[in-house]
Amino acid sequence: MNEDFLKQLRKRIEKIDKEILKKLAERFAVAREIGRVKRERGDGVEDEKREAELRVFYRQTAAEFGLDADLVEKLFGFIISESKKLQDEVV
Repeated sequence: MNEDFLKQLRKRIEKIDKEILKKLAERFAVAREIGRVKRERGDGVEDEKREAELRVFYRQTAAEFGLDADLVEKLFGFIISESKKLQDEVV
């Protein structure tokens, strides 16, 4: 395999990863805003119904993209956990 081609592929991965991280930062900013709204309404951070809806959404979306649904659910489980921590900071 050509070393230059491998470098190009790795640069593509870095670009994609940067986009993912940018979207993650955006998601966490929205999570903080949700925390503010919950605080104003007097709601707690936990919303089991919403989390169940999201798990279904993640599994369906994973299937659409040919991804392992268990892996995607685990990944987003971590993201949800971090989002709840951020919400808890503002609630």
